[in-house]
Amino acid sequence: MNVNNSTTALTEAAIIAAIMVVFVLFGIYIFPIVLMIYPVPFIILGIRHGSKYNILSMIASSIIVGMFTDITMAMILFIVFGLLAISLTYMIRRKYNTSQIVMFNTAVALISMLIAVAILNYITGTSLISDIEASLSQVLEIQLNTIKDMGLSSYEIIQMTDVLKTAHSYMILLIPFFLIISSMFSAYINYWLSVVVLRRLGNKQIAIPRFKFFSLPRNIILGAFVIFLASALIRYLEILYYDPILINVIGLLIFVFFLQGLAILVYLIDKLKFYKIIKGALIVLAIINFVFIAILSFIGMLDIVFDFRKLRKSK
Repeated sequence: MNVNNSTTALTEAAIIAAIMVVFVLFGIYIFPIVLMIYPVPFIILGIRHGSKYNILSMIASSIIVGMFTDITMAMILFIVFGLLAISLTYMIRRKYNTSQIVMFNTAVALISMLIAVAILNYITGTSLISDIEASLSQVLEIQLNTIKDMGLSSYEIIQMTDVLKTAHSYMILLIPFFLIISSMFSAYINYWLSVVVLRRLGNKQIAIPRFKFFSLPRNIILGAFVIFLASALIRYLEILYYDPILINVIGLLIFVFFLQGLAILVYLIDKLKFYKIIKGALIVLAIINFVFIAILSFIGMLDIVFDFRKLRKSK
């Protein structure tokens, strides 16, 4: 029986490795965004048959991709997505709660990305951050040239130029923030998709993560206070660049408080049984409207203290 199980697992691992090679090549050359969900089949394989099979399958897939592209791509692929797949597989099998899985694997995804960037910088002799800054500068130049051709008055051109230059400066300063957010999204979407597919395959013991029950740990308020104190100390001692650190900290805190507030909004919408089209419209409005973002961020911060959804009592 064990021999049959091993044979089945190895067969599935080989099939998944082959399919994902085609998937990666499609992502590299046609539609790069799909690469974000590359870990999902390997996570499912690991949950069903054990971590050693998804590791073997990922290694095989990366090596074959390297044959079609280059060894650097194979290495980057495994580091960025393989470590995340291994971590998610372990935590899902061990039945960690959603918050723990998302937070820990956000860190895993971020560290993996930074390691990959460091390796890429070392091999190519170029800086990815510098390349991003150069790309943003090119975009800014195009926008400034477009403004000049719009037939605006000199005063309007000066105003719009100042706004665009300020936005460009903040975009560069917020690169760490965007890296963290993309890591969080990658961790959550791979976790959610893996669980959904596993339940479709008959594994009903794993609960689908529900965003409306998303909740930050209570000690995040204390953590935020400590971070601000540390930022003030850094500014006083002048040992690091203060502005970039503070801007990224504030941006990250606003984002996580907003997520908590958005979870409350989804919770209330579901409780009031709104139609799906109204639910979708309200969520989209909350995401794109700065006033809603500010309100939900404040509500999310209050919820950490007052627990409006009574989630801690239910635990």
